[in-house]
Amino acid sequence: MARPRSMPMEIYALNILALFDYFETHRLSVQSDPNITKERIQTAVSNQLNLQPLVRFSYPNDFDILKNGKPRWSNRVSDAINLLVQVECLTRYKVSGPSNTGYRFHMTDKGRSVTLQYTVNSTFDGITNGGSNNETKPWDIPIELIGPRRYERYQKLRR
Repeated sequence: MARPRSMPMEIYALNILALFDYFETHRLSVQSDPNITKERIQTAVSNQLNLQPLVRFSYPNDFDILKNGKPRWSNRVSDAINLLVQVECLTRYKVSGPSNTGYRFHMTDKGRSVTLQYTVNSTFDGITNGGSNNETKPWDIPIELIGPRRYERYQKLRR
């Protein structure tokens, strides 16, 4: 039996950037605390996944509970955050203080540019470019959403 697949990294990455865009645009969830932490991102993604039952059906592997007691998607979100920092769509900075320790994140202009150009499609299985309904081909997905190694692999598919 084939192992259920996980949601593609570009979907996680684009969803996280869209959440930052929403936070910055509406300032609703950051009114009292403008610091966006990994935990706040995790909570926002969890809420988003819970509102999309199709995601649980399409990517059951992401909802497996791991040895640490967390769902697999939690690790995937951490991986996506690290990727977005690596490709400079997010900046990460460390905060130290008596009650305020850990990392905080901000979206960069590069990240904003990606959110203006790409969106996740309604079935959460691909991304679209420029508001069109046509799914973006793997080799057209920007490096900012998938990282350099996967980007190179996708470029080889074009040939």
